[in-house]
Amino acid sequence: MARNVTVDDEQLVFTPFWKPSSECDGCSAAPTAAQMAFVHDGTWHDGARQADGSPGVMTMSYTFTGTAVYVYGITINGTSARPAIKNVDLTFTLNNAHAGDFTYAPDATVTDYHFNVLFFSKTGLPNAQYTLQMSLNPHSFALLDYVQYT
Repeated sequence: MARNVTVDDEQLVFTPFWKPSSECDGCSAAPTAAQMAFVHDGTWHDGARQADGSPGVMTMSYTFTGTAVYVYGITINGTSARPAIKNVDLTFTLNNAHAGDFTYAPDATVTDYHFNVLFFSKTGLPNAQYTLQMSLNPHSFALLDYVQYT
């Protein structure tokens, strides 16, 4: 019988420049204590790239064996100056083959967070080993919370 396995962001592999929420005193994203109840295991990874691509390539990867995979994160709306970049632009690959994209343009008229946002899903895979990679594209911001696979 198939079962879902949840993998917290702290168990994923990140290239440099991502910041774990535990080391994010100066990070732009700061859910309130009440909102933290909606964050899986109370942690996330914070990433931001400028329009020129700096600070550099930013990826997350995870290898799993299964038939489906789901990636969840947090999005931010608002008019505040922080974070300056709120749009999300992600590219996903499975075993180095393009598998999907996720884009999100924030609503500047409200200030709020959205938790458990499905950034990516792929179902119906043959039961095999896969390496999932998520790339943060230039002029983009992401808060990655967790991955699930079946």
